[in-house]
Amino acid sequence: DAPRPYDDAAARAALIAGFERACAAGPLAEEPLYGCRFDVKWTGTSDDGEALAAKCRRGCRAAVLTGGARVVEEALESEIHCGLAHVGKLHGLLAKRRGRVVDEEPLEGTELFCVRARLPASGCAGFGAALLEWTQGAATAPLLAPAGFDVLEVDPFWSPSTEDEREEHGDLAVSVFAASNPARALVNAVRRRKGLALDERVLAKNAEAQKGNARIKA
Repeated sequence: DAPRPYDDAAARAALIAGFERACAAGPLAEEPLYGCRFDVKWTGTSDDGEALAAKCRRGCRAAVLTGGARVVEEALESEIHCGLAHVGKLHGLLAKRRGRVVDEEPLEGTELFCVRARLPASGCAGFGAALLEWTQGAATAPLLAPAGFDVLEVDPFWSPSTEDEREEHGDLAVSVFAASNPARALVNAVRRRKGLALDERVLAKNAEAQKGNARIKA
């Protein structure tokens, strides 16, 4: 049967509802989406409003995965005063917690350096105590201030898929690469906290969708 005519206002409301549901809970960890745009082509349908909203939601979630989903995480910044002899230790601690140095300069008239650092929220737990330990008390315990969000440019589903990648990284089980993938670790941590199914049952299917799209692009 040909699609029956659909009231434009009702269809628009249903599509908006589906879009809002998809944006409120994305496919990786049922967290809100950020910085996404969807182009919806209306071709008519015989579905009622709720069915149309559900289809729109599923379509948006699938589009996020095939477009190459990335994790967005909260970031914090801090100014740390550290003795020159221990600046290297400070850099090592920041690297271990996936942090980075934004700015660094000596404090005039002293042997201290002022280091402005940016860290992901997940790397800030216990940072003050670790800083004192790593620098043997030569660095101040920092005050961490919210500094927006950063995109973690790591594919949460990455594993070697080409011959060159397997030669470079080894032809190991997907779980081996998942264990060292910070984006995958964040997704699993959020899903575990929410009581959602973990990657063995759900994310593996999403990974295939994302990897399949990557092969098509290549």
